[in-house]
Amino acid sequence: MAAASRACRSSSGSNNSVAAVSAFLSAHGLLPVVSYISARADADPTLMKPHPHLVRRALVELAAVAERTVLVGDSLSDIEAAKAAAVLSVGYANKPGKAERFPAVGADVVVTRMSDLISAL
Repeated sequence: MAAASRACRSSSGSNNSVAAVSAFLSAHGLLPVVSYISARADADPTLMKPHPHLVRRALVELAAVAERTVLVGDSLSDIEAAKAAAVLSVGYANKPGKAERFPAVGADVVVTRMSDLISAL
């Protein structure tokens, strides 16, 4: 089944502020397709990724099931947060050396181009 025909919701998770993430998504025309922004809102830095707090918050807000959720991340802390929250993880290796590091922290899949993401899922 084509991914476009599947019912899905998306969330953006970031250690940046909600305002910063909203501005980025808006600047790139992505804000309308993001259902929820799970970003740093707490003053407690221990809740930032790799802590699973932001991922778990997104799961609750989207009423999503961890086993049917995928986190696509471009940092090792993203993959660590995904593992800690028991969601599948895709490491987006957008820079040299990342493709080799993601499997070491448990990435389920590694892609080097976003165009490979759909076939990887």
